[in-house]
Amino acid sequence: MGTAAAAWLGYKTRSFELLLLAEGDQVLDVGCGLGEDVRAIAGLVRGVSVVGIDASEDKIRDASAQTLGLPRPVDFRVGDAYALPFEDATFDACRADRVFHHLVDPEKALAEMARVTRADGRIAVSDTDYDSLVVEAVDRELTHRILQHHADRMECGRVGRKLPGLFLDAGLTSIAVTPYAAVATEYDEEVLKLRDKADRAAASGAVTRSDAARWVESLVEAARTGRFVCAQVVLTVSGRKA
Repeated sequence: MGTAAAAWLGYKTRSFELLLLAEGDQVLDVGCGLGEDVRAIAGLVRGVSVVGIDASEDKIRDASAQTLGLPRPVDFRVGDAYALPFEDATFDACRADRVFHHLVDPEKALAEMARVTRADGRIAVSDTDYDSLVVEAVDRELTHRILQHHADRMECGRVGRKLPGLFLDAGLTSIAVTPYAAVATEYDEEVLKLRDKADRAAASGAVTRSDAARWVESLVEAARTGRFVCAQVVLTVSGRKA
């Protein structure tokens, strides 16, 4: 059935395609992290150059180190999504991938992305709506409390459903919504972070520590017996700058 990691990243190929890249394009990846997507995009179309920005100096340093020696036109910079360090109309395409749910003001970040995009340039934002996260577990009420806590603690944990409206408010055109359902049938804590979600819920008092431990144990048992299911919807919204 494939790995949890593959399932959780399955939307990326289509999100790249929605940038409609052509030779010579300049692309910006906002919140690039360690630069995996920057390097992937740079290898998709001949002559495309990609800049990745992230607020974390450590991540930008590591991204740059991982790119040394690669024959691809990429650059990494420390930057603020609310005040992108570029002139107006610098890029042909701009993207953000699972960044907006971390932002207090995603509308401002999207406005900045639009500002640095050229006329008729493409913008694509991929993110989830954490109310769409489902986990099959025996105790449904406990599961609901843990997952609800996770959605609530994010700066913008339900941004997925807001993206089309944000694109409209930013004055973008040709807006399209591309859904992807990620489904994992194996319990991979490194990818799914379900134990982490339970522990955080317990630390906040949303559930007891014994309930959190019991919940995780039930997931481990479900995985052992082939009954584990975890799923989440990722929406990629794309549009053009008028």
